[in-house]
Amino acid sequence: PVSQPSYTGPKKAYQPTYPCADHPDEDLTYFCFTCNRPICPECAIHGLHRDHEVQTTRKAIKQIKQLLV
Repeated sequence: PVSQPSYTGPKKAYQPTYPCADHPDEDLTYFCFTCNRPICPECAIHGLHRDHEVQTTRKAIKQIKQLLV
């Protein structure tokens, strides 16, 4: 018989990533509430969105969902 792995930690759902149009090596992991659009860390720190209201998408997901309704 073949044994199964004994990992008991939480299962993570597959989450596709999308590259930034301005910084192709960076994924869109932040959300700019000023512009209502996803952005990458470079845009949040050094780019056009540096003085905007920004959060990680993971932290802002409830607010982002409300924008879509």
